[in-house]
Amino acid sequence: LNSSSPSLRPWPLIQFLAILCLLLPYFLYYPFALCRKGIIRTPLPPTTTFLDDPLRILRAIRFATRLSFTISDEAISAAHGAQVLHALRTKVSKERLGKEIEGFFAAKYPESGFLHLAVPCVFRAVFEEPRGARPLCDQDAEEAARGARFHAEIAKEAPDLLPPQSEARQVLMFALFLAFARERVYEEKPGRTAPLVRYLIKSSIKLRAKTADRVVAAHRASALFNTVFDTYGLLRSGGASEAGKQAEVRRDLAMAVRDSEDWVAACSTAVLARNQQNDQQAPAKQLQEMIHLVRNLGIDQARDVAPLLNGKELMRELGVGGGPHMTILNDHMLRLQFEFPGITREACIARLRELVDANDITIQPPGKKHASA
Repeated sequence: LNSSSPSLRPWPLIQFLAILCLLLPYFLYYPFALCRKGIIRTPLPPTTTFLDDPLRILRAIRFATRLSFTISDEAISAAHGAQVLHALRTKVSKERLGKEIEGFFAAKYPESGFLHLAVPCVFRAVFEEPRGARPLCDQDAEEAARGARFHAEIAKEAPDLLPPQSEARQVLMFALFLAFARERVYEEKPGRTAPLVRYLIKSSIKLRAKTADRVVAAHRASALFNTVFDTYGLLRSGGASEAGKQAEVRRDLAMAVRDSEDWVAACSTAVLARNQQNDQQAPAKQLQEMIHLVRNLGIDQARDVAPLLNGKELMRELGVGGGPHMTILNDHMLRLQFEFPGITREACIARLRELVDANDITIQPPGKKHASA
């Protein structure tokens, strides 16, 4: 053959094919072996992989959550490194963080992903407190983990309590996970405060404002549930079965249910709060008893109950004008409806007239504008 023309040299090709045949079983077997074992590893050294794209930390957690896999010890150790977490906090946008966390809810048990988030160093890297607010600490992360474990306990012992709707599931999970901050506020503007929980959901991980508002409402309603628990001893043995107080229990529980669109999340938060000093997990059995009590009393749809009289009818029947007292009268009317199911319109008006005549509330005369007008 002419040396100036291209010639076929089979030997290097044969060497390449031989090496490929030796390595091919490894490349085929090793990933499938990890899948069979349910282990998530990084193809390159974990620190290198996570520094190249810190969002891969949350992506690994999302995959582990959805597939019920385990993240390798090497990957977890690298993910908890200071350099990697600094990159996660400074290089990844809040929108991308929120999108990955929202992906946890595609899994049957999203709480496993939130338990990874509750590791103190990861928790502080993902959830950033507003400027001037008290920094999030390790104890906050521990309380968040307690909330995630309580969610897991509910899923295991009382799965019928978990809401089927996607957004309602998010509200329940975040209500428990962020229960430690349910009473905290921060200064949003000079002289104006806002709930910290709303900031952590809406601004820190950029989830929907509606979800944040529903979680805040559930936390607010949880205080009402706790008041009912204390008043009637509902979480003590035999407390819920006192027949003499059934009407009052029905009334006050109905008003607590009515206060929040997500009353199951509110009740769950209340039970968790009462057990947060306990070293054991919060008892799902107590929650199950309370949820069943609400349903057995027929007040789980209390938000759909309409007042017997509207505002104009109230003013006409009672001979009063408009003003702040109308809110009190409307609230008292609903309490009567829940305490005495089937109460007639006439009986309700008579009870409300007694309240007005007793001068227990300040009534604005008809035709006179109230001070706030």
